[in-house]
Amino acid sequence: MDAPSPAVDRQSLALGLALLLAGLLLLLSRLHVLPPLGMGELWPLLLVGFGIGRLLTPRAGRPRWSGIVITFIGVWLLLDALEVWHLPLDIAWSGALTIGGLAIVVDAIAGALAARRRAS
Repeated sequence: MDAPSPAVDRQSLALGLALLLAGLLLLLSRLHVLPPLGMGELWPLLLVGFGIGRLLTPRAGRPRWSGIVITFIGVWLLLDALEVWHLPLDIAWSGALTIGGLAIVVDAIAGALAARRRAS
């Protein structure tokens, strides 16, 4: 009888891959394969990894909105830090806070509606 193989911790895997990518990009930058990069420009990869990890590991009672929002904010800030598009920092942060707040409000309302339906 074969023992069941242990499940991969997807949240740790996503965060580990984000750290691996940040390290690889920094190494390529130091080897002059890529333009100069610093950890200050790559820290949003941690948000992307954390958000993707939350998307890949759904839990009962926890909606996927949080993973989507965290990933979106991380990608947005990463593109800004790498100057793929340039938004002033105050606009980027205020936009990220707005999106995050909206997601929390939607989750709260959706949770209340779901609880009300279960009670009926």
